[in-house]
Amino acid sequence: SHLLSLGIAGPHMQSKAPASLFFVWKKDGCIRMVFDGRQANLLQRRPPRVYLGSPGSMADLDLSSASLQMGGYGSITEFQLSFGDADVKEAYYQFSVRCLGSWFSLERVRAGDYQISHAFCDIQQCMVEVSPDSFVWICIDAMCMGWSWAAFFCQAGTVDAANSGFSGASQQQLQERSPPPLLRPSKPLLSVYIDNFLAIAGSRADAVMASDGFSKACSERGVSIHAEHVGVSCIESLGLDIEGTRRLVLHKSPRLWRFVLASTALLRRRRWRSEMVEIWLGHCVCITALQRPLLSI
Repeated sequence: SHLLSLGIAGPHMQSKAPASLFFVWKKDGCIRMVFDGRQANLLQRRPPRVYLGSPGSMADLDLSSASLQMGGYGSITEFQLSFGDADVKEAYYQFSVRCLGSWFSLERVRAGDYQISHAFCDIQQCMVEVSPDSFVWICIDAMCMGWSWAAFFCQAGTVDAANSGFSGASQQQLQERSPPPLLRPSKPLLSVYIDNFLAIAGSRADAVMASDGFSKACSERGVSIHAEHVGVSCIESLGLDIEGTRRLVLHKSPRLWRFVLASTALLRRRRWRSEMVEIWLGHCVCITALQRPLLSI
């Protein structure tokens, strides 16, 4: 009933696939609700590849004097690397996909027990009236985090909001598997990682403009965000320390120490289990995100 009152779940006439929910711990000590959408994932086609503003794409950005001059900065004194970032609150659950809710059904209930008078019908694609004695399915109307298409649509929605902050004009995107664009005056680079927005600009005014535009676009769409930093020279994003004054992208020290300690503990063992190697390789992939050629060593 609580999910119904929040609008995350809703009554449906049909059920196409079952779903379950579980909870995981977040870094801040809160818990995150996750829906198991594996049944729906097996019955649907695979989504297109999602190209994110990954740490590797930030490391590929060329901020040399020659590159800045090609971008339009007459002198290095005109350039002041600045950032602005924002995070979409509970991004997946702010998207409504009621027409697909029957793919994620939780349980079948009697309508009168939950004071349900209308339910969504997949055939008519609208809400229809139901009697108190009829049975309906409680399904997830919000975007399920365990759905294979969730990241694709969430990324597309955040990118659309980022571009709409500039009167709908498509902006320069910093994303993986694409050559990094040149940083130009009044044209900040936008990096989107699912629900994380980052603006990289050559002046504080450009960074503020990009952040304000994104906040306004999200407000017009009814999407709640919280802007963490606007127009700063140093920022933390995606577990990285980005220093604009020295033009460096660094891993945070806790992540580096986890890798060092995991490597030391693994080398001390005579026998390695596959689970240990899998965890260690995960640390390797994370550490080498800024320099992928290191994986060949």
